[in-house]
Amino acid sequence: MKSLYKLFILFASIGIGNCALGQTIPTYTIAEVRGDNSFEGGGADSNNVKCKLVGIVYGQNIGVTGNRIQFVLRDQTGGIGLFKNTNDLPIQLFEGDSIRAIGTVNNFNGLSQITVDSVKKLGPFRPIKAPRLVTTLDESTESDLVKLEGFTLSNPSAWPAAPTGSGFTVKIKRNNVELDLRIDNDCNLYGAPAPSGYFNVVGLGGQFDNSIPKNSGYQLLPRNADDITPGLAPPIPAIEFVETTLSLQESAGNVQIPLKISIPSNEQLVVQVLALDSNATNPADYTILQSGQVTFPANFGSNQILNLNITNDGLLEGNEKFKLIIRKLAGGGNLEIGGDSIMTITILDDETVVPQLPVYNVGLLRGNNSFEGGVADSINVSCKITGTLYGPNLRGSNNGIQFAIRDATGGINVFSASSNFGVTLQEGDSIRAIGKVTQFNGLSQLNLDSVIVLAAGRPLQAAVPVDSLSESAESNLVSITGFQIVNPTQWTTGIGTGFTVQVSNGTRTIDLRIDNDCALFNQPVPTAPIISITGLGGQFDSSIPRTSGYQLLPRKASDILINSSTSSQNRKNTISIFPNPTSGNVRMLYPEDLSNSQINFQMFNVQGQSVLEILGTPSKISTKLSEYLESSPAGYFNASFLIGKDFYRTTVVKN
Repeated sequence: MKSLYKLFILFASIGIGNCALGQTIPTYTIAEVRGDNSFEGGGADSNNVKCKLVGIVYGQNIGVTGNRIQFVLRDQTGGIGLFKNTNDLPIQLFEGDSIRAIGTVNNFNGLSQITVDSVKKLGPFRPIKAPRLVTTLDESTESDLVKLEGFTLSNPSAWPAAPTGSGFTVKIKRNNVELDLRIDNDCNLYGAPAPSGYFNVVGLGGQFDNSIPKNSGYQLLPRNADDITPGLAPPIPAIEFVETTLSLQESAGNVQIPLKISIPSNEQLVVQVLALDSNATNPADYTILQSGQVTFPANFGSNQILNLNITNDGLLEGNEKFKLIIRKLAGGGNLEIGGDSIMTITILDDETVVPQLPVYNVGLLRGNNSFEGGVADSINVSCKITGTLYGPNLRGSNNGIQFAIRDATGGINVFSASSNFGVTLQEGDSIRAIGKVTQFNGLSQLNLDSVIVLAAGRPLQAAVPVDSLSESAESNLVSITGFQIVNPTQWTTGIGTGFTVQVSNGTRTIDLRIDNDCALFNQPVPTAPIISITGLGGQFDSSIPRTSGYQLLPRKASDILINSSTSSQNRKNTISIFPNPTSGNVRMLYPEDLSNSQINFQMFNVQGQSVLEILGTPSKISTKLSEYLESSPAGYFNASFLIGKDFYRTTVVKN
């Protein structure tokens, strides 16, 4: 809008900025003349610009007593004061009139206004906007129709029974926030009884600030007595703990305890968190940081954090408990303490002798999976198991634990919704887990009470080739070959907590589940032919018997092996191995002109080790490769062919 002001100055300097020369006066929106309200720190930045404004009249004339004209003018972009020092217009204005006003933009004690030279009425009874609900007054409420709810008079005696002068200003408050209510002597509230109790008030935002910058002195001016109506007491924010119980490892160190607020407050709130010792003591076992005070800034509705430090004292003393209690703080603002204001924290002693729970192998826990027709028959049994973890942590984003664990007898899920017990687990870790056997939609699992790492980097079993999923694949590492994605649009990269894609070999269809904790979740759908898919068997079956809903969950991006055949000339690969996957006997497919060529062939296992090197014709390579594959274990191999300067590469799968 400053550009409009500069343009006006330019016109004036060449004799165009005044009306005497008969030049056209520009028409602007109100938002354009208000601009960023930077003039003197709170006034329209088009100060002294002469222009036309078209809008709708709001309010009544509060300049009648002084023989002036004073309304608010609004269009779809904003509002501005409408002012004339003498009430000498040939027309009378009313709220709802649509008008065109010609005048000069200026400000009076921070209130942006247009001082009019002439006004033309375009039509009456235009609709008035609904008042905007606000909780405070500022530059955004100036010349806007707004509403405040749940306010009272700060001092009812300040409302004069027999007022004098041009009007009076009283303070109104909601909780501990005070605002100015201005009653003009041309409003029928002037001389009326003071409102009692809680009330709602509608009015036009104003300002009276004779200092610079002009960023204070905001007021609300009711238009008439109907703008004040009975209201309700505002709700008082309540502060409480998010959770009321928490178990922590003695080695947890710094812990964040979240507190929540029921509704945002228009003032800053502060509470004090105190500790009540049981058999845990402060500071030997724990320390409350930040003096135990938690602050919720004004208009802030999210959780705030209390920091707590757990001390590992190295003593064999059993589990210990203490309580945290939220209390009001003097000067902490208008608030209530919520119902969940006491949290019980248990410190799990890492020197405590582990309870003598039975130790079972996984196969014994799973039994014949007879519970509900497809779940481990040891439901609700508390026990201890050891095994090796498979897959990524599918509760990692929730600070919990969800892996498959396998021993020599079978596999089961281990699960903790939102506690990782102070350890970071990964595939290949050997762990000891204590918990209770449960099921979730057919998936047998051990709900964890504790977990410790025994070793890292343990070898994993080879994936078991299957062509369908069943109870035997659950929590087992399996692989499928010859399956392709049925509908690529099901692969919704990066959306939600995961997605399910169907893959088929033309005879069977399998649900492929991509969890958001797997690297594949953020990758595009594979477009090249899929050679094989490796993953952990899962299940999601909400019905009884739980004999369906089986899924295959890849652990990482490399679990989907695609045909990445390439050539050094960036052209279609003309050499391949058939059949692929194979059980051993293969032949090399090649162009006829290569039948007598000397080809340097080399094959590598998945560890990158060279397992076969051949120099010879395609026929010789086919024979030697078949001999190797017939006696080699199942697996994936990367093969390369060097023919002169041309280089080709493909993947070979041995079933």
